[in-house]
Amino acid sequence: MPVCPHAGGVALCGSFQHLSVFAYISVSVSPGYRFVEYVDHLHEHFVYPVSLKNGRYLPPADPGYSIEMKPESVDYYEFPNGRAWKT
Repeated sequence: MPVCPHAGGVALCGSFQHLSVFAYISVSVSPGYRFVEYVDHLHEHFVYPVSLKNGRYLPPADPGYSIEMKPESVDYYEFPNGRAWKT
């Protein structure tokens, strides 16, 4: 049964991008029957955001898991001392 993982949280799209590529290369080697949700909000906060082409995740071009946040975003939103929580 096809399952579509929910990737709407912070950095989950980056993680699912890698899982999808791993599943394709190592598990099924079939482009069909693989569904991964894509949510593009919050991508401006990541050093290497996920990218798509023609509705498909592109393999990561950079090392890591595409979940590294920009230092200025972490500083701004860090709880409880970030500026976002003080205003």
